Amino acid sequence: MTKPIIGIGSDVLRQKGERDRAFAFVTYVEALRNAGAIPVVIPPQPENAEEVVEELDGILLAGGDDCAQHIYSEERHPSVAQLHPRRQNNDIALARAARRRGIPTLGICLGVQMMNVAAGGMLI
Repeated sequence: MTKPIIGIGSDVLRQKGERDRAFAFVTYVEALRNAGAIPVVIPPQPENAEEVVEELDGILLAGGDDCAQHIYSEERHPSVAQLHPRRQNNDIALARAARRRGIPTLGICLGVQMMNVAAGGMLI
């Protein structure tokens, strides 16, 4: 039996004076490995989401900061810690591509919110 290949949408770290970094927390990688899967970190490239998802058996959208309200037509609330736009665009594109293809997608915290917004839902 072949192991399923599960893509993990990457986070983006921006630090002053340094290049942006795309990464996934090792806890997600290890959880997938322990479950018998082959985890693959997907860099932020929303324009390639359809092609990337074609090669996967599933997707994990991880937790993180908050989704920008303008995506679901709301005004920004002052308490929102906005997600890096490259990650946000990538997560939305991955969620939409996975939904179109019908492949299993696990959202954790923010990941569930991104799946909801990608499907046309709202957040409160």
